[in-house]
Amino acid sequence: MGYRLEELTWLQAEDALMETKMAIVPTGSIEQHGPHLPLGTDYFIAREIANRVGEISPVVVLPAIPIGFADYHADFPGTLSVSQETLVRLYREVCSYLVKYGVTHILFINGHGGNLEAIKTVMSSLRDQDVLAAEISWYLVSGILDRRWTLIGHGDFVETSLVLAINEGIVDLSKAKTPIRKNLSDNLILFDNDECRFRNTPIHVSLRTKDYTDTGDMIEYWHSPDVDHSVPPTEATAEMGKEIIEALTKHVAEFITEFKSVTLPSRDSLYHRGKEVTKGR
Repeated sequence: MGYRLEELTWLQAEDALMETKMAIVPTGSIEQHGPHLPLGTDYFIAREIANRVGEISPVVVLPAIPIGFADYHADFPGTLSVSQETLVRLYREVCSYLVKYGVTHILFINGHGGNLEAIKTVMSSLRDQDVLAAEISWYLVSGILDRRWTLIGHGDFVETSLVLAINEGIVDLSKAKTPIRKNLSDNLILFDNDECRFRNTPIHVSLRTKDYTDTGDMIEYWHSPDVDHSVPPTEATAEMGKEIIEALTKHVAEFITEFKSVTLPSRDSLYHRGKEVTKGR
């Protein structure tokens, strides 16, 4: 039903973009994911979900943008990153061409938390151009769709299941183990990458990934503090990964139907309406 942009001729792309007026921009990262998962984990998952959605929804799917902001993982070799400023510029310039070709709705399907700041910045500037943009981070959605699929950490059984479903040959389960997150001290308990707890009060800190994990995989309690965090990645299965991908695909496709029905007032009309109100006073 949908279209993969890279597979179209320019004539087909012109028709598809004008017909659908909506594009999906998958975003990921090339970063370490512990000793058993490939560097492209975030990129592979975002691309797979976006392409699956494109098969059942009237949208144009862009090639996934593989590199994001991941400098904090760069103490583990192979991780690639660009600055937040570069990432904003990249997303903004890519989207500017979509707008030029008549797109009115843009959805970022995101696989990496480090990209969120840049995506939100670009979505705001798109609204100023009367383009409605949204972002879905699959890892914040899966556990809501089914509690069994709640992420418990970086390189955990959920991510491992997804990559197994996409390509079993790039997962080395022999090196998988239950992630361990180191604390800063006995009384400074790490809750997230930038937050620790001292006597149960939140304290923000600035850390790199290797400050709290020697192997790259880790527990991330902030995803859901009230689930079982002891499940090892070896519990992952390709079958679970396929279930998650199918559920996410269905959810995003249903969102798109609703999203495309939304038409916001133009910024210009809001501006002039504001002037009239001011003048009337």
